[in-house]
Amino acid sequence: MESPREHEKRDVEQYLLSQVDDATVKTTQRVSMTKVLGRPHEIWDVQTYKDRYWVITNPTNYYVQRDFPEYGTALTFHVGLSTMLAERSRKQLDEDDLPTSTAWRKHGQAVDAYNTANEAEDYQAVGIRCREALLATVPDLADLLELPESERPQRSNFKAWADIAVERIATGRLRAYAKTLTDKTWDLAVWLQHYSDATPWDAELVLDATGHLLGVLDMAEHRHREGQPRRCPQCSSYRVSDVGEVMDDGDAWESRWTCAACEFAWDHRVQRWDEESRSWSPSDAESGEGGEAPAG
Repeated sequence: MESPREHEKRDVEQYLLSQVDDATVKTTQRVSMTKVLGRPHEIWDVQTYKDRYWVITNPTNYYVQRDFPEYGTALTFHVGLSTMLAERSRKQLDEDDLPTSTAWRKHGQAVDAYNTANEAEDYQAVGIRCREALLATVPDLADLLELPESERPQRSNFKAWADIAVERIATGRLRAYAKTLTDKTWDLAVWLQHYSDATPWDAELVLDATGHLLGVLDMAEHRHREGQPRRCPQCSSYRVSDVGEVMDDGDAWESRWTCAACEFAWDHRVQRWDEESRSWSPSDAESGEGGEAPAG
């Protein structure tokens, strides 16, 4: 197992200290790196002068070792908790971050319909809800595309709106995939709506296909808006984070982009706390471009 970088250890320690009152870290050691259903998790053994903890990542959470003596037990609990949160997020997503937030809310209604369904007509209703979720993306796509009135498809024509949007925000293989997915997912939802012998498996398939398409559209829009993620200029790794710490004098914050793969650091910045404005501002002598000031 690869030895952890110093800033990775520091991030884990800072996380724990932010969660546990009056704690001082004594030792920190990464004891395992594993994947569960393709999702990577790091397991850290963090000992303080009062207690000892497992810190498990993706999402990051901590567990007292008195309650979970073996890290395997803690990981099992962590994965179960993460799965429950993921199921909840299936219908409860941050509306501020998603261009199709109304669609996700309606997809949540489809999840509720599925969870209470018993008969074929109930499973058909899941198809209706999924169709409504897809149609709910149209107003957001209209805002995103800003088409002249003469070029706008009918509001009920989800396929046309999605096709135009995918042309604008996606390229290459992603564009071809999203176009095919859009066409087939809409057809599936309409099929289920009218399928009198609908089964739980049919409804589950359409429900998952609809959620997947909404996610693909959101990701394509995000990728188009944000552009390429930051990479290390030395080794081209994506394992880059903005590492910062308070300087000795206590009124300055020093930060730099740091690569976890090769430890190369660049874009050194120093920001100082201005009592008068109650905000952080770049130091004229040492600041560079990029990054955000820490919260004041």
